[in-house]
Amino acid sequence: MPLEGGVPDPPNLPSELLQHKLEQRLFLEQLLSPTKIPEFKVTVPIKATLRPYQQAGVNWLGFLNKFRLHGILCDDMGLGKTLQSICIMASGDNPEV
Repeated sequence: MPLEGGVPDPPNLPSELLQHKLEQRLFLEQLLSPTKIPEFKVTVPIKATLRPYQQAGVNWLGFLNKFRLHGILCDDMGLGKTLQSICIMASGDNPEV
């Protein structure tokens, strides 16, 4: 990705390849900078308000789920890992992420 920035697209690049390139660029930007991950919309009612760091964790888990990646949510005890995990599992596949 860092090398790709200064290289112009080849002439007559098919639109589907250009679209794929843009999607891959967005994926890498979000992977390398989690603050660029869009907010995950929890699709089930929960009787809790997620704190900002919990929403960031849910966003990260949603990002991983969207791209069928695996990861671990690590944090200190008592900060809501269970709630974050329930939000993702209960929401299932969320097309809005």
